[in-house]
Amino acid sequence: MPSAAELPRLALVVIGLVYSDSIDVMPLAALASEAAADQGALWKMRDQLLEHQDKLQVADLVSYADRLGLDVWRSTEELQRHVGANRIA
Repeated sequence: MPSAAELPRLALVVIGLVYSDSIDVMPLAALASEAAADQGALWKMRDQLLEHQDKLQVADLVSYADRLGLDVWRSTEELQRHVGANRIA
């Protein structure tokens, strides 16, 4: 039997839940979080999403990236291309 150190490690990370009346915006909010994480602002974006749960359309998400000082062009591209979708469950 393998020791605890030899067992594979698994991490489950729950960043936060965004509640919305529209299920359509949930993947967009998750993608915006991933785009922000790629620029070192995951938690700041999470705070924006939680604070503005009623405004989660693409234009809103891009404005949050701008407000946080992120690269807006990069954030927009990543949203449109669904970069990070493989990290969203």
